[in-house]
Amino acid sequence: MKKLKALIVSITALCMCASNMSVVGQVQPMVKFISVMAKNVATSGTCGENLTWDFDTTTGILTISGTGEMKEYGVWYDSNGNPVYSGGSMNIFDWGNLAQDIKQVIIEDGVTTISDKVFYSCSALESVSIPDSVTKIGDNTFSGCSALESVIIPDGVTKIGDGTFSDCSALKSVTIPDSVTIIDDNAFEGCHSLEYVTIPDSVTTIGNDALRGCIALTSVVIPDSVTTIGRWAFAQCFSLESVTISENITEISGYAFAGCPLESVMIPKNVTIIDNSAFTTIGKLENGEVVILSVKSITIENPKCEIHDSQSTISYMATIHGYENSTAQAYAEKYNVEFVSLGEAPETPEIKKGDINLDDAVDILDVIAINKAILGQKVLTVEEKNSADVDNSGIVDPVDSLNIMKYIVKLIDSLEDLN
Repeated sequence: MKKLKALIVSITALCMCASNMSVVGQVQPMVKFISVMAKNVATSGTCGENLTWDFDTTTGILTISGTGEMKEYGVWYDSNGNPVYSGGSMNIFDWGNLAQDIKQVIIEDGVTTISDKVFYSCSALESVSIPDSVTKIGDNTFSGCSALESVIIPDGVTKIGDGTFSDCSALKSVTIPDSVTIIDDNAFEGCHSLEYVTIPDSVTTIGNDALRGCIALTSVVIPDSVTTIGRWAFAQCFSLESVTISENITEISGYAFAGCPLESVMIPKNVTIIDNSAFTTIGKLENGEVVILSVKSITIENPKCEIHDSQSTISYMATIHGYENSTAQAYAEKYNVEFVSLGEAPETPEIKKGDINLDDAVDILDVIAINKAILGQKVLTVEEKNSADVDNSGIVDPVDSLNIMKYIVKLIDSLEDLN
């Protein structure tokens, strides 16, 4: 320790004696290296049963090598071996004290998981290389990496976790593979520079606050595979002017598009609920003045859609398009919102139970369709789901499949009796 102190004193004296910036510039890397040594910070180690990590103090590159899963940091286990707590501090990670020095992360092929929060608040991190071998990226893994500009998520990852990229304020683009089915809560919240994001057809769930506060996002297409949009999912996206909503969405959750200046939005006929403040106005401060942002035009195709009974559900600045004698018209009249009639509502065709492929027949093709849905190999539309839910339990399960097969067998028996 005495030798280390003496070395630091010598370097400090050298810096003080330097008479020009070029000398100081040459000394700075050594000072940084000594500061790491003075903190007694490790620059290499293990991060899994068969994984190692190494940090280059000169380049700022952290490399993770080996095969298998990364260990879970800061997790406590109960007597049965179940995880009961996950720590939140970045200093619990092996490279935690280097967090502000990491500029690049290279994860080599063979690594299969990236654990929760392991790069939390690595504010100098500019790029990360994730191999195709990775199948899981944990919660808050890159949260607060404010210098990270782009990321490619490899095929095989099925979920973008809670807060995975939250507050990555420099993130401009992200590539989401077809393997992802869930964009979880807060996944991209506060990504202020995110200009576009492509949501693949594999995604079924967009969680609460998933893209909240993505103020540079101008348009988004929500594919038909998506059945759930969480609360505040796109709220405070102050540049979002265009959105295409999935035909299979049945509910627009509270505050989902609050403060989005949407030019025109179509609410499909399968939406049965528009929840509190889903399209409310939000004010933001711009050049010292408050600017009110809200949807400009909204078309509600379901004449019986349940619209939350509150003046803030749909902006008073909007124009509502809907059918005569619809809930949309009733809402507009009650809260003095401009209403444009679409005429008389069309008749809704009766859905035949068991006719999942909607070909006006219940047969073996419907059995195949329902079994694919149960196994997760097929996403049912709202109409298909209503038809498949034979026992009206609210869910599609093997009981419904069995009932359809019984119906077909019974139908065959009756035809044989006629012969």
